[in-house]
Amino acid sequence: DAAARVACVAMAAPQIVVIGLLWLWGAPIAAGVVAVLLLGQGGLMRRYLLDRARLAAEPLRSAALYNATGTSLYVLGMMASALALRGLG
Repeated sequence: DAAARVACVAMAAPQIVVIGLLWLWGAPIAAGVVAVLLLGQGGLMRRYLLDRARLAAEPLRSAALYNATGTSLYVLGMMASALALRGLG
């Protein structure tokens, strides 16, 4: 349970910083895209990693399902950030 919470914070916190920086740097669309993707990740985190009953019953399956879905959203957010930074330079 604690490891799942740490993993969720470790993934979400940097994205929140990136959203703020993109907004400050004049890339509100990219900031919005990353924010929407983060909201999707939050739902998946709640479903697969923070639901104690599900995680206790099927830890490997829950982790695998989150890796297949939530991590993809994380990577898409990184790509959106990279495209925004390319446009700023």
